[in-house]
This record gives sequence, C-alpha cells and structure tokens, in this order.
Amino acid sequence: MAEPAWENHGQVHVVDSLFDAYRLADLFDSVLPTLGAARYTGGLWVGKFLKTVTYQEVRNLDGSAMLGEARGRLSRLERFEGHARSDDVRAAKYGAAPLSWAPRAVQNQSPSSNLVQTDRITADIEGRDA
Repeated sequence: MAEPAWENHGQVHVVDSLFDAYRLADLFDSVLPTLGAARYTGGLWVGKFLKTVTYQEVRNLDGSAMLGEARGRLSRLERFEGHARSDDVRAAKYGAAPLSWAPRAVQNQSPSSNLVQTDRITADIEGRDA
C-alpha cells in the first residue's frame, strides 16, 4: 500500500528497534553534495534560507541628483521607461536636470521651483493631492 509513495525516494529501511535504527544511521554518510563548496563556506545554517535585504542611503542632495541622472540613463538602456522617468523626477527635484518628457511649463521653471513642481508631478502620477 505504501509502495507507490516510496517509489522515487531512494531506499526505505525498516528496522525492529530504535537501537537498530541508530546502528543503521551510523552506516550511511549524511553529508550533502556541495560540489566542493563545503571547503570554503560556513556550512548550512538558518541564514541560508533567509532573504538578505540591503539598502543604501544618500545623504547629499547633489549626490541624489547625480544618482537619478545615472539611473535614468541605465533604465533607458534596459528599456524601462517608467523607471527612467522616476529617476528623471529625482534628478529634477534635487538638481537642475530638465524633464524632457514633461510639459513645457515644467521645463521652463527655475531649479529652485523644481522641488515643488516635481512633487506635483509625483502626486499626479500616484493619483493623490500634492
């Protein structure tokens, strides 16, 4: 009755006592194959099953603007126009970068008014009040 369930799971050993089970377990190597990686890794631990989340913090407004410009170019290379526009808004908000895809009224404003204007654009995109 249990045979079909065990068919593709290796060998099944049935023993008469717990002592026999321990004795049988000592006969088999329980090391998992790692293709040699076990020599230089710390072995298996709970952290191997957890997703590591990292983040970076930009503390400088000029750095944030430069980051927005660079990420916008990279996003366009990868054909992610939505990501590129988000980065364009960042570059315009914290620097003097123009929003080439935005209406002319937004492009002709001074850099100091970019903070207010890009907040309005972001609010329009997100469907909320600025």
